[in-house]
Amino acid sequence: MDYNFTLNLTDSQSNFDKKVMTEFSRELNKHLRKSISQIKKGVGPIIADAVQNSKEVQSILYGTLSAELGFVSPTTIAKQIYDAIKRSVHIEFTPFKYNGKTLDGNFSVVAIHDDFSDIITDIPTASYKSNGHDIDWLKWLLFEGNNIIVVDYQITYNPSKVSHSRSRRAIMEPDTRSSYRIPAKWSGTQSNNFITRSIDSQAEHLIETHIAKVLF
Repeated sequence: MDYNFTLNLTDSQSNFDKKVMTEFSRELNKHLRKSISQIKKGVGPIIADAVQNSKEVQSILYGTLSAELGFVSPTTIAKQIYDAIKRSVHIEFTPFKYNGKTLDGNFSVVAIHDDFSDIITDIPTASYKSNGHDIDWLKWLLFEGNNIIVVDYQITYNPSKVSHSRSRRAIMEPDTRSSYRIPAKWSGTQSNNFITRSIDSQAEHLIETHIAKVLF
């Protein structure tokens, strides 16, 4: 037996579309709001792990960079970097609304400000004083590239002298024939430093996979 039905819209097409899209945007916004904490929880460690595995942080932990920069506790420095990177992840969310033609809104996952100000201010030991001088080691690594940082000084690993240094491994000594700069293998600029270099295609893939898993 066949049944035939006829459906008559009592509303105009435009009003019907508006109601459908308004309900869709309401459900979309509800879903996105619920996803924010999960996305942040997953993306933060992905980026922090990538930075932790950089040759710079690894040298802070196990190599000579910590000695050059005068770190007393390399593990503390590395953990502060990790935690600051993880905390930097945030979501920019403007709820979606139907304007009659399209859905307007924004949902963006953002990590680390372009000027790195959030990371710099969030790391307690990003700068320290030594013999009356400000040692802005994080800014040096991020921004100074091959620029001279300290004129007429050099780093020495002389065993008879390092016992008087902060790190007990290296010391900066006066030398009119030399000036100190971050070694090229670790140096960075605002657009090319140990943080930006860490977020490679593998990290980006992990981030995209996590976001897609949460959203879809």
